[in-house]
Amino acid sequence: MMIRLAMTLLFIAGTASCVHAFDVTGRLSDSATGKPVAGATVGIEELFLTTETGPQGNYAFTGVAPGIYHLVFSHGRYGVERMSIRVKRNIRVDRALEKKTYDAGTTEKHYASHALAADSITRDDIRKYPLRG
Repeated sequence: MMIRLAMTLLFIAGTASCVHAFDVTGRLSDSATGKPVAGATVGIEELFLTTETGPQGNYAFTGVAPGIYHLVFSHGRYGVERMSIRVKRNIRVDRALEKKTYDAGTTEKHYASHALAADSITRDDIRKYPLRG
């Protein structure tokens, strides 16, 4: 009798945990072209889970418990994006990422006082601005 009760409780506990685990899937694409974004990292922040998108831009997490989470998308050409999701059933999150442009700025030196200002660097310039690399 005791064994039967224990087995029943284990079965119920196992069934309950399976019922409340869901899948979070999706596809990442380029917002301008619609082409898949392969090699992006996708993570569920609170669960410390990460995966990488495949050649078609697809990703998947299985066994995610119900709750509110932050989904993070990261790729060198697209930067990092973060969004909130609520998991209460299997959910699909497709996202179109926009390419990020990084501006390193410009550095210019003006040689206005030199006669050949646009064409030459003087010995004094080299002493004043030595290479450090």
